[in-house]
This record gives sequence, C-alpha cells and structure tokens, in this order.
Amino acid sequence: MRFPYRRYEVSAAAVSPAEVVTLYRPVIPFTLVGPSEALDFFGLLDTGADETYITQSMADRLGLETDEQSTAIVESASGAISIRYGTAMLEVTDGNESYRWTTTIGITGEDWAEAILGHSGFLEFFDALFRGYDSEVVLTRNESTLPSADT
Repeated sequence: MRFPYRRYEVSAAAVSPAEVVTLYRPVIPFTLVGPSEALDFFGLLDTGADETYITQSMADRLGLETDEQSTAIVESASGAISIRYGTAMLEVTDGNESYRWTTTIGITGEDWAEAILGHSGFLEFFDALFRGYDSEVVLTRNESTLPSADT
C-alpha cells in the first residue's frame, strides 16, 4: 500500500516565529469501527511510539468503552500521559489492498489532531518504507498474524 505524506503549514520557531514552513508527514487515512459506528481518521505513522493511540473525543464518537482497570502512564515526546485502553476494529486501505483487524488501543485525554499509529496495534503488522524525497510511505503486509476482525 502506498500513501502520500500529508502537507502541514507550521510556524518555524527556530528560524522566525512569524515564518511559516511547509512540512510533509507520514499521516495516513484509516477507519476505526466501534460499538456506535465506523469513522474515518488520520494517523501519524510513529516508529517511536510503542502503542497505537487515539484521543478521548475519537473514542467517544465511536462509543468505545474502556476498561477502568486497564490504565498506564506512558512517556511521550511531550512528557508523561495517562492512557486507558479499549478495543476496536481497525481498517486500512489504499483503494487496492485492504486489511482489517481487532486491536487494543490506548485512549488519551490529549487534544491531538491525528491518532498515533505505533508498533503495538499497527506497525507490527507491516514493513514500512518511508520515502522522504518522494513524500510517501509504502506499507507492505508482513508475516505476523493479524488478530481476528470477528471479535
């Protein structure tokens, strides 16, 4: 599966706070299926993230319930964050190939624009080639077993 990077306009604080710079990030579309409905989101492919995370507002829209006993404090690039866990079905497609599986997802109260697609729950199932010059990522399904989408 091949996905173009998404374009972002950000302020270049290191150069000049007033200057705007264009960046391209490996952010891909995906679908989450919860008890309430299936919704499309964007997720940053994050090789530095141990798990896959969504925001509480995303979980609320999906009707995801969390296990109040299943919580953790995780270290992120921006510091420690509190996580609760839920289960959802995740689907990714590029229009040609499609994969769907059930996974455990960390849910945070942070106000992020996109989900974080980390190792556990997402990247563990793919080999990823980040093609920076071409501003695209190529995901190839690897030999790991996808959890059943029927649970």
